[in-house]
Amino acid sequence: MPQQGNNANIAKIQGAVNTSLAEDLKSTLGADYLTGIHFNLSRVTLPSEVQEAVNQAQAAFAKVTEAQAKVAQARAEADANKARQDGYTKCPTCAEIEKLKALPQGITVYAPGNTGGVALPTK
Repeated sequence: MPQQGNNANIAKIQGAVNTSLAEDLKSTLGADYLTGIHFNLSRVTLPSEVQEAVNQAQAAFAKVTEAQAKVAQARAEADANKARQDGYTKCPTCAEIEKLKALPQGITVYAPGNTGGVALPTK
């Protein structure tokens, strides 16, 4: 898709230059001395220092965008956790059900509130 966008931009630039070039030449020269001129934009190669600066700027922008996405994700997770906690506060039984669902498969003893602990049989 980016290639199509680039081609469309190149076509727009070529069209604008072709329109203004003919008018500018006529205005500058005073008459249509040069006709049938057509501008074609071809590959642009920047000096290596400039290209490197562009690459670094794009990389920095990508890092900023990634960081912003992480912040947005963290906020969304915090909002989800708050909503979940609000739900558990309103429905303590629901919270207990979720605790039970989170227990490991095959557990043989569950003793909530037992501060002394429970010995689980070894296999």
